Amino acid sequence: GQRLAAAKNAVAEHPWWPDGVYRFFKWTQGDGLLTDDFPQHVFVAAPNAQEMSAILALLLLLGRCTSNLTLISTVMRCLLRVVVTEVTDELLTLLKDGWAGISTRPLTAYPLALAIRAMMEYGHLWVHLKRGAFTNILHRFDWFCGTFPEDVSFKQTMSIVKLLCFTAVPLPYGPALVSFARGVYFMYPPKFRSPR
Repeated sequence: GQRLAAAKNAVAEHPWWPDGVYRFFKWTQGDGLLTDDFPQHVFVAAPNAQEMSAILALLLLLGRCTSNLTLISTVMRCLLRVVVTEVTDELLTLLKDGWAGISTRPLTAYPLALAIRAMMEYGHLWVHLKRGAFTNILHRFDWFCGTFPEDVSFKQTMSIVKLLCFTAVPLPYGPALVSFARGVYFMYPPKFRSPR
């Protein structure tokens, strides 16, 4: 029955988990179930880097089994595009967010952010594959639960932009396209609409 009090000057220190970034892989297997529990807050987007890399891995295996050098070469170029696009996008996000409050250690924060993001998305993909819920792949949970539809639109748009960078846009221009799309969003960010 007591009231909560704000502790504005409190500092919380969390020790590093013994399983490192793998913890995020396990954690997101739980929130990956939200697509089943709350379908009204789910939207469809183009394949992300982790889904795309899984598709490309299967195509690479097919190319190796059939000795199709053209397919292997095409897949390897796409994989390189996936890596470059993700590295560029994460860098832009961290720069926009001021290194997410850890600007004193950007060289540590950047690769760590990349690894955590990758583990989280691989966790989402794995839980769907493990459960045989293949129709949940390409489905994303709206963490704002419908109160910020502009965010959903932005994520869907960026997923299409990144898919183009993964598959069609020549490598030197892919990062420029991602930068342009992110830049437009950063310059004209949508306003958050609080739930009524």
